[in-house]
Amino acid sequence: MKIGLVILSDAHMRKAPDLSSRGELIAQACASLDVNLDLCMIILAGDLTFSGKAEEYVNFDLLLSEIHAHLRRFLSINTEIRIAIVPGNHDCDFTTVDDAREILRTAVLQDLNRVGVETIRTCCKPQDEFFRYLTDKYGDGLEMNNRLYYNYKFEIIEYRILVSCYNSSWLSSLQEKQGQLGIPIECVPRDTNGFDLVISVLHHPLNWLIAENARSFRKAIDHVSDLVITGHEHDHTARLTEASTGESLECVESSVLFESDNHNTSGFLVLLIDTEENLRTLQPFAWVEGLYRPVGLAHSRPFRKNPSRVGGGFHLIPSFQDFLEDPELPLMQRAGKVKLQDIYCFPP
Repeated sequence: MKIGLVILSDAHMRKAPDLSSRGELIAQACASLDVNLDLCMIILAGDLTFSGKAEEYVNFDLLLSEIHAHLRRFLSINTEIRIAIVPGNHDCDFTTVDDAREILRTAVLQDLNRVGVETIRTCCKPQDEFFRYLTDKYGDGLEMNNRLYYNYKFEIIEYRILVSCYNSSWLSSLQEKQGQLGIPIECVPRDTNGFDLVISVLHHPLNWLIAENARSFRKAIDHVSDLVITGHEHDHTARLTEASTGESLECVESSVLFESDNHNTSGFLVLLIDTEENLRTLQPFAWVEGLYRPVGLAHSRPFRKNPSRVGGGFHLIPSFQDFLEDPELPLMQRAGKVKLQDIYCFPP
C-alpha cells in the first residue's frame, strides 16, 4: 500500500486567487515523488481563509479544486484522492462574536470537563461558514457528532484509515495568545486498534493550549495516533516522539501555503508512506523562481504503527484519571486547577 499525504496549511485566502496555475504546480511537485499511489490524501490543517467569510471559502475552493483536478491528471488512474479539513483561527468570522461567547469562553477555559451542547454551539458560531463549506463540499467519509471532534474513515484495498480532526480554534479570539486555548479530553477516541493507520489533525501545536490541558491532551492523542499533523506557526518541522509508557509516533508541523497576501512566501509538505516496506519519506517544497522546488533531500525513516495504539490493555477513562490526579485541596494556578503531579515531589 502506497499512501501520499499532501499537507497544506495557512492559505489565508481573501480574494479570488490570481496565482498563475499554483494549483497545477503544487500537484506537479507532488506527482514528481511518486505517481503510483494507492491513496493520495490532501490534508488541510486550517486557516483556509483570512477572516472566515463565505466568499473567502468560495475563493479558496477554486484553488483546492485546481489542485485536486491536476492531481487526478498527474497520478495513476487507480489512485484514490480524498480530502480532510480542520479549521484554524483565521477560519473564524469574529464579526459574529457577542458578549455571551466571550463570557462562555472564559468559563470553559477554567473547566474543560463540563462542556455542553449549547456551549459548543455558541463558541463555534464564528465557524458557521467553515462547517457549511466542510459539509457541503467535502463530506465524503465524514462522521461528525459535534464541532469539536469529527473524523474521516476510509478503506482502501482492505487497509483502514482513520483521520481524527480536532477543532483547536473553537475558543480562538481575534488577538490570540499562546496558552489560551483548550480541547476537552473526551473528544479523543479511546480505542483506535481497529484501524491500520490513524492520523490526528489539528491547527494549533499543543503549546497554544493551556498548560494543564496541553499535557493531558498530548497524552491522550499520543496513545491513539500514528501521526499528528498541525499548522499555524508557518514553519515546517517533523519529529519522532517516544515515551517511556510505550507511545511512538511522528509529529509534523506544516509550512505556510501563503503568507497573507505575499504569495512568494509559500510552501507545503508531502509525506509518503509505504506500508509494505514500512518506510515513510518526507519532502518539503517551497516556491522558488516560479516553481515549487524540493527543500533539501527527502528524509526517509522506518514507519510503524504506534505500539501503544495496537497493544491493547486497560486504559483509564478521563473522568477517573481526573479523580486520581485531584489533590482535594483548594489550590489554583494561572493555568487552572492544580493536579497532584504539579505538587508531588518524588523521593530521592
